[in-house]
Amino acid sequence: MKPLILACLALIVLVSPVLAAEQTITFKSGDETATGFLVTPEGKGPFPAVIVIHEWWGLDGWVKDQARALAREGYVALAPDLYRGKVTDKQEEAHQLMMGTPRDRALRDLKAAFGTLASRSDVRKDRIGMIGWCMGGMYALADWPRSWPTTARRPPTPPPSRRSRPPSSATTARRTRAPPPSR
Repeated sequence: MKPLILACLALIVLVSPVLAAEQTITFKSGDETATGFLVTPEGKGPFPAVIVIHEWWGLDGWVKDQARALAREGYVALAPDLYRGKVTDKQEEAHQLMMGTPRDRALRDLKAAFGTLASRSDVRKDRIGMIGWCMGGMYALADWPRSWPTTARRPPTPPPSRRSRPPSSATTARRTRAPPPSR
């Protein structure tokens, strides 16, 4: 019995850092509570950060994978859920979700996500950027302070897991305020 308990404790110790690196968080967005998927890189920090804005499908596994990939590169990544928990893989439903999301609420959520990142001790406040795909790219370019330099580019061919989805205007937006972590 004792070896089994020790094995379980060892497993908990090994898994704990992994669990601490990603979590669903809540933050205030006006009078509402918004949620987001937060992934932090290994190490002490402070780190640059990226707001990861989902496509019209919602905060799905692919977007979470992009946040995880950014964390592996040394960024704190926060993907706010602009649809309040709704996700789909059907084009008609995605269109309805996008059209039914109030633009002012989505922008408020994104600004609240920025504030959440800026308030964290593991984030470099002068190195917070954003990235988005499709609808998320539109929001990444919308109504942010003009003092933030912006570049936009068309992304390369999507990864194989995304090629089966209907084509979209996949504009990727990136704020230039977040250079690679090595700078």
